[in-house]
Amino acid sequence: MFSKERAMGFLAFLLAAVFILPASAFAASNTLATACKMEVTRTSLVLSDKFTLEDSALIKFSACDWKLAKYDTISSKVENPAVVSAKDGVGYVDVKAVGPGTSKVTVTAPGLEPVDVVFTVTSVKDQKGTNNDRDSSTNGSSSTNNNSSPSGGIPGNDQTEQVDPKLKQLQAYSKQIDNITKYEKKALDTASMNSYISSTTRKKAYLAFNNTVVPNYTNFVVELKKIKPADPKLAVVHNKYIQGASLQLQAFTLIKQSVASTTINWKTFDQGNEKLRAGVKYIDQYNKDMKTYMKQFN
Repeated sequence: MFSKERAMGFLAFLLAAVFILPASAFAASNTLATACKMEVTRTSLVLSDKFTLEDSALIKFSACDWKLAKYDTISSKVENPAVVSAKDGVGYVDVKAVGPGTSKVTVTAPGLEPVDVVFTVTSVKDQKGTNNDRDSSTNGSSSTNNNSSPSGGIPGNDQTEQVDPKLKQLQAYSKQIDNITKYEKKALDTASMNSYISSTTRKKAYLAFNNTVVPNYTNFVVELKKIKPADPKLAVVHNKYIQGASLQLQAFTLIKQSVASTTINWKTFDQGNEKLRAGVKYIDQYNKDMKTYMKQFN
């Protein structure tokens, strides 16, 4: 007869697998720059007494993953109010020049890591002085390259330096993962609800694993294998997710087989548990490697 310890052992282990799933761990490490498409119109501002578009900038957000960020929850904080001011809108932050200097504007949303944008403000008089110096210089060595992106800031449209291509690849990867986690969640939620296996729950468990768990997790693994990260390093990390998920699919298939007959096959059930343990190790390593990989983007 199946013991309570055996059933609860499976329950505890399965719940551990649910809680370490990369979908939730990956989202927790997201920034606004990965949860949304982020654009800064300019980071070099010019202070003038006359009306000019160069004295202000917009930090704009679009195509946000609604599960991670909502437009009306985005907020900003100015490091030096003597240099710039910032006004929060729905899906954007309006930044205006106040005085010469450099200031950081930090934007964030609940549950997400903040992102810093560095703005440099110069006055019209300062620019005239720079232009005169450039004209009087024979070799141009005294000129200032206004197109260089400030250290630590996200470059805007007027910058020659572009957003790190790897960050764009990570954003694309994140959305690809989010698009298929519905299959993963359905499978694991159902497995969790049917994790107590006994002679009285055997039929119910079989129907759950046969009709919902295995089909949905199969779809998840199939779609997971279709994702091909452009960055080779990210591809190596992603492969551990595939290995872990593939082992868990084997585990769910074995558990389904173990309860297919009126008499539970505990040997097959234990083999399924072993596959689960192996799969969890890979997924756990995937989580750790993803956190390490994402550190390069602050």
